[in-house]
Amino acid sequence: MSINNTILSKRIETRVIPFLSDGIKKKYNFQNDYSFGLIVHFLMQKFDLSFNEALFCVTDGSNDKGIDAIYIDDSIGEISIIQSEYLQNLNKIALGENKIRLTLGSIFDIMSGKISKNDVNPFLSAKIQNIIDLASNRGGAIKINIYFITNTQFPNNKTENVEYKDAIGQDKNYGVYWYELEKIIGIENYKSQNRFTTNIKVKEDKYTQATDVGDIRGIVATISSTDLIKIYKDGGFDNVFESNIRNYLGSKPINKKIEETALNPLESKYFWFLNNGISLICDKYIITDNVPGQKNIEIINPQIINGGQTTKTLVEIEDGIKNSLFLNDAADIFKNIQILIRIYETSDEDLITKITIGTNTQNAISKQDLQSKNSLSKIVQSYFEENNYGLEIKRNEYDTGTKTDLRTKLKYIATQDEVLQFYVSIYEEKPHNAYISKTKAFEDYFNRIFSDNNNNLENLPKQYLRAFEIGYFVQNKLAEEDISNGNSFLANCSIFLMFVVTQLDAQLITGKVLDPNKLKLVYQEAKEITRQLVNSRIEKYDRLYSNNKYFKTEECKNDFKLFISKIN
Repeated sequence: MSINNTILSKRIETRVIPFLSDGIKKKYNFQNDYSFGLIVHFLMQKFDLSFNEALFCVTDGSNDKGIDAIYIDDSIGEISIIQSEYLQNLNKIALGENKIRLTLGSIFDIMSGKISKNDVNPFLSAKIQNIIDLASNRGGAIKINIYFITNTQFPNNKTENVEYKDAIGQDKNYGVYWYELEKIIGIENYKSQNRFTTNIKVKEDKYTQATDVGDIRGIVATISSTDLIKIYKDGGFDNVFESNIRNYLGSKPINKKIEETALNPLESKYFWFLNNGISLICDKYIITDNVPGQKNIEIINPQIINGGQTTKTLVEIEDGIKNSLFLNDAADIFKNIQILIRIYETSDEDLITKITIGTNTQNAISKQDLQSKNSLSKIVQSYFEENNYGLEIKRNEYDTGTKTDLRTKLKYIATQDEVLQFYVSIYEEKPHNAYISKTKAFEDYFNRIFSDNNNNLENLPKQYLRAFEIGYFVQNKLAEEDISNGNSFLANCSIFLMFVVTQLDAQLITGKVLDPNKLKLVYQEAKEITRQLVNSRIEKYDRLYSNNKYFKTEECKNDFKLFISKIN
């Protein structure tokens, strides 16, 4: 354990602590850099966030109701709630029964309206409003993931209290996950594995090979649900879905239907016919005789490119069976599920892209669609690196990928979807669209901006970097701002402020060099204008007003334009 704790401490020291300014320490009033750093580091790793994105999720502090952070993914209707404890003594037990019960009880009370945004600290208050808005927009159809994390271990009776049993009740709206030291380290270790091999068994009459065409060959087969789960567990989530262009979509209706079909004794036998199946690419597959009438297929470096929702849903069902969350006969039903699988062996990137797009037609392609393979993204990324910043266009490439040697040389690592939000707000002049969600911004703007048909390609790297520089400055200022005493709007307006500062002074985006002193002055002006816009809305709508909703509508932009026209 001590070795893993050293590894975790080193990661916190290099990726979090250098960015904990005195202003941030004063704002959150934490006593231990590593304790606070664990929360931020987990958010960065688990949800692929930059430091600033993770920081704005933190709710830790006085009157936090046992909740250290909340990450909300509007695009899939998921709320992830984190409670952590970092201990110096690795032999101590973290988060005793009372603390676990406090966290779970607080979450239930928040979701049922028994704890309002006025009963908690300003960080948690802003998140509660966001949760209310999300639940309202989705008709209550949201999923709550609860993560308990520690660098030591939890008590053995952690799942025996009433609150835990309520959380995993029949409606299954809650998922409770326990991350001790080894599992936290494992998030990144999975990402650092470049290749893995798995084996599946196929009946001789249940597979067929396509004709080889030189640069690709393939198999179509029928496999069991347990073999599909084996592929997933042999590689780990981040390896198996490395090339998947549509992330697992949580508790969307299609996943509920997959679960219902799999657990229905009358329908599970038709699963093969009712499901589109799985498509995966691999470096190589080898077919050998196993036993008479059965073949063994060894698959080297498989990556699922279509069927992620099916795979993850079946994995969760199996986990549920192990935890006795389903009926006793569920395991027998589950064993009977048969699935269609297509296996492609190729190393041709263009073919992989075509296959990936071709097999992902049942749902709209979502966040960061194949952007890591986009040549323009790589050009922009190189321009960032020339200016001592990193632009992560492939998950964790500066931590465990091909660019690890650059990490210590760069001032900051930004994520592609984060910077795209900045760019859409500033250069597309759509702050409301950018703020709705990173996923939505990607779906609406990425393919057009990073296209050969873009008339502004020559200036794109410079503009993208400038959008980041302005956005990064605004984020850093907001990271230290007091959001109590009438400043609650600052918890939701970062994307809007980026738009306002560049509207107030166009030279910030047209000048050869960004002047930080001028930007600082314009930021203060933009903040005060935004305060006036918000106060006007509060006077008009009173308790019906929501900062979160306001900055997601074009009304914020229109109010600003009207305000400027009046003073000019």
